[in-house]
Amino acid sequence: MEEVIRSLIKFGGTLNEDVVKWLHDMEEIFDRVQLRPSNKFIVAQSYLTKTAAMWFRFNKSNIPDWSTFLIEIVKAFQLSTASKFSLISTIPQQEKENENNRVDLINDNQ
Repeated sequence: MEEVIRSLIKFGGTLNEDVVKWLHDMEEIFDRVQLRPSNKFIVAQSYLTKTAAMWFRFNKSNIPDWSTFLIEIVKAFQLSTASKFSLISTIPQQEKENENNRVDLINDNQ
């Protein structure tokens, strides 16, 4: 059981990390080893690093259990995932605008 739990991936809360996928992977392993919710909450805390660990330290008093943890961590870090996709979706538009600006500059200089 300990070996399976040690195989869990840490979550740092960075833009390239998907909090929902991380939680899903955690739940899958926790269910496999039949961990109780109170123990899930304790184990999950030790797999938070960087920004996610700081977030938890500052919000710990408002997160009493596993259910609350699930809700709060998604609220805190799903935005970073959504923002990443939002940013990526604007890149083609920005490239198009840059191309249009280059064409305008060429036309102005002729």
